[in-house]
Amino acid sequence: LLDRLLQNFGTEIVGEFMSECLVTVTMETSIRGATKKMLSNRIHHLPVVDEKKQLVGIVSSMDLLAEFADATI
Repeated sequence: LLDRLLQNFGTEIVGEFMSECLVTVTMETSIRGATKKMLSNRIHHLPVVDEKKQLVGIVSSMDLLAEFADATI
């Protein structure tokens, strides 16, 4: 099984693995709101979109953890 997996590794295209039903936030979403979305959807990255639903950035669980750490110091 491992040999079969390694034989094809790297030849697949991203489209075969990507998520199509995206959970997003806006730049106005609170840190608490973004954290709740990540936890409830069991995800580690949230695309940040503008009013036209265009991607403007990505916030990660590490970004939120860093914010939390800074707030508790």
